[in-house]
Amino acid sequence: MIQKILLLLFVTSSAFGSLNGPFSPKSRLLPAAGTTDAEQLWHTQIVDHSRPLDTRTFSQRYFMTKDHYVQGGPIFLFLDGEWDATGNYISNTSFVGQMAARLNGALFELEHRYYGLSQPIGDLETESLLYLSIDQALADAADFALKMNEIHNFTGPWIVCGTSYSGMIAGFARQKYSHVFHAAYSSSGQQEAKVDFFEYHEMTGVGLAKVNPLCPGYLSAAMDEMVALISSQQPASLQYVSTAFNLCPESDLTLLTDARYLYALVANLYGAVVQFAFPGMISAECDKLMDGTGTPLLNLAEVVKQAYPNICLNVHYDDLMEFYRNSTAVAPGNNYRQYIYQTCTELGWFFTLSGNSPFGNVVPVEYFIDSCADVLGEQFSQAILEAGVARTNLEYGGKIPDVTRAIFTHGSFDGWTKVAAEADINADAPVIVIQDVGHAAEQFFFENDPPQLIAARERVELTIAQWISQFNQSF
Repeated sequence: MIQKILLLLFVTSSAFGSLNGPFSPKSRLLPAAGTTDAEQLWHTQIVDHSRPLDTRTFSQRYFMTKDHYVQGGPIFLFLDGEWDATGNYISNTSFVGQMAARLNGALFELEHRYYGLSQPIGDLETESLLYLSIDQALADAADFALKMNEIHNFTGPWIVCGTSYSGMIAGFARQKYSHVFHAAYSSSGQQEAKVDFFEYHEMTGVGLAKVNPLCPGYLSAAMDEMVALISSQQPASLQYVSTAFNLCPESDLTLLTDARYLYALVANLYGAVVQFAFPGMISAECDKLMDGTGTPLLNLAEVVKQAYPNICLNVHYDDLMEFYRNSTAVAPGNNYRQYIYQTCTELGWFFTLSGNSPFGNVVPVEYFIDSCADVLGEQFSQAILEAGVARTNLEYGGKIPDVTRAIFTHGSFDGWTKVAAEADINADAPVIVIQDVGHAAEQFFFENDPPQLIAARERVELTIAQWISQFNQSF
């Protein structure tokens, strides 16, 4: 089951990626694999929306389908996040795609600047990432919508949508450009930037316990055993752990950074299981852990090795930093450095192991902050990050944004709910918490979708249809 999760995440065969190491601030759900019925196109976008005298532009990728559009109907804009755009979020197999078809809408999916093929500068040097920000991405969305109105003679309401980080952006777009976007739909979107996001793995423990009350304690026993062996710094103990987890020769558990890398990797594997919580997944992973024939630590090591089969596990911090420092590898699927820049300047969201989780207090926030400087430059300090996070929350209101005609959904298993509103923001900004499902669960369809998930989709569509009707009545 963990291997199924890994197929949906940005993870590479060398064990570098968003799930592992110091930069594991997000576990990200990708669109379902396969082709899309949407057409790939390009929009000439402004590099810097804040300086009118800067006339530079770049090509921003987008996808479009108007198969079910009726003149005067709504226009759905799905904003992509920190991934390559595929068009699948607006395909006829997606919830947004099917909803738009029923509402006679046109559909667009816009790739986020600096991700995928939408590269404003052409390299990822730290100074070249200056134009990577929430503000610039929001201006991209507004500019795109206005240009599409001119090209296609649209007169209907724009509905901006997104999921996870892009769900956050969708809600912000409705706030900042309410004259452009009539309504917003945010699926599992965050709202609050936060440096030390210890609550994420607290929720991992809560989710495990809800399905199997014995599972968190067993996991804690395995972690305690591992931490004790590594903390002893005895060569035999370090070799025992290295052999159990099949660590690569480069990995050096005498280094605190490498040990913390391993702790974070283990925590994020289980964090992903709970975050996405496909039916039966949590119970299956707990059973696999607890039904093993070895000690808790050895059983945990077997689970990790099954998640990364046929390779040794490189948890050498310096190798990871070198991988992330590569500023020239602008290629499809390589979106790590860009996202690191955002987390280190305006988002935070570091999955620390510093709260009441099954994994102990073994990875403090300083580990992540030091990594910002190691990747991007020594100027990326804790003070810079805290100022950027404070600005994000001041600008957009954190968990209590001043927004209307925006609907938010969250799965009750999803740790990201702890940086989002968990109850209605106001009468015109409802929050739907879908019980016993995970992150962005309603975006794509699975066999035997539970009734609460189906009901949530119906409520989202009914609410958006009502807002579209209000727009039409005003004209």
